[in-house]
Amino acid sequence: MLGDPRSHGLWERSAPPPPATPPLVGDVAVIGVGFTSLSAALPLAKAGARTILLEAAEIGFGGFGRNRGLMNAGLWVMPCAVPEALGEAGERLLALLAEGPSLVRDRLRWTRRKA
Repeated sequence: MLGDPRSHGLWERSAPPPPATPPLVGDVAVIGVGFTSLSAALPLAKAGARTILLEAAEIGFGGFGRNRGLMNAGLWVMPCAVPEALGEAGERLLALLAEGPSLVRDRLRWTRRKA
C-alpha cells in the first residue's frame, strides 16, 4: 500500500470521478495536438479519414503554444554551412525548409475557411 503513489494523498479519495467518455471510433488517432500533429491530421481528414485528436492538456499546450508565434524556416547553423556539410542533400534540405512558412500560412487559411 505504501508503494502505491495513489494512496499518499487526499486527492485520490476526494476528487470527483472523471467524466464519462464515449467510445471513440475512427480510422486514425493522432496523439498530441500541436502544429506537427495537426499538420499530419489535416490531410488525413481532408482525404476523408475519420481522424481522432487526443490531447492530454489542451490544443497547442506543448512547444507549439510556447514559441511566441515564431515561424523559423531554418536551422541553428548558417545556411551556407548546410551544403558545405551535406552537399546536394543540404541544398534540398534548405529548399524544403524554405517551404515551411508558406505551408503554415496555407494551413491557417484553410482552417479559417472552414470556421
